Amino acid sequence: MATLISYHSSDGDKGRCDSRCYDAYGPDCHCVCQGVNHGKGLEQAKANTDQLAEQWIELCQRDRGLSQDITWKVLGTKVATPK
Repeated sequence: MATLISYHSSDGDKGRCDSRCYDAYGPDCHCVCQGVNHGKGLEQAKANTDQLAEQWIELCQRDRGLSQDITWKVLGTKVATPK
């Protein structure tokens, strides 16, 4: 089971998007992807997650003035990180 998105706090795992979402058959999604990957299969969910990561980084750059000089590798896609 591949986890595509997860978030944590000091209390541990708070949410994730994994095969329970991208391999789902039912209409309801209660996942951190908010339905973007629901029932899409692993390959499409990976592509969707890459796009989400790029959008999130762009929002952070715009809102917080982050640098594009350094890169992160997120699911095979390079996106900007803060200085």
